[in-house]
Amino acid sequence: MDYSDRVLFELERLENICDRYKTELRFLSKRIRRDIWKDGNDYVLARILKSLNDSLEETYPNKADCTVDTVLDAIFFHCRDDDGINEVHDVVMP
Repeated sequence: MDYSDRVLFELERLENICDRYKTELRFLSKRIRRDIWKDGNDYVLARILKSLNDSLEETYPNKADCTVDTVLDAIFFHCRDDDGINEVHDVVMP
């Protein structure tokens, strides 16, 4: 199954998570597209981005409260467990 459309959807969600920093988040999205998104990792990347976006939207329902720093903190926190080991958290993909 091809998850390319899901990755693009989640990247767009990330770009729109914070109104004040759209330019910076668009830059982050472009870096993910260029440097992280490779052939064969669509499913895992879509899961990670969905989980990150869901977490940010739940934590910051008011987009004005979200900053670039909170997004970056969420990325680092989200990708580490209590032992500091990177892992992908379970996310149900529709």
